[in-house]
Amino acid sequence: MAALLITASLAIADKIDQKKQARKDKKAHDELRYRELQAETKASISKHEASNGNSSGSPTKEGMQQRMRRNDPQGPPSYEEAVKHN
Repeated sequence: MAALLITASLAIADKIDQKKQARKDKKAHDELRYRELQAETKASISKHEASNGNSSGSPTKEGMQQRMRRNDPQGPPSYEEAVKHN
């Protein structure tokens, strides 16, 4: 009977250790993925700004008018964008 209790307690302790390790591994993976996404976002933003020739990141009045004429999938500018440049 004592051997059964000892075996069960060792199995439970092992399972707890495995879950802790799995949580640590997941956290490390999540942090790595977060850093990768940050780098991708920075690269995408800088690429977008470079292709627009607009380093401020805000749309120009001419650019907004062109988007409206082209029926760009991005759609017409938001109210805030339109008001900011008028």
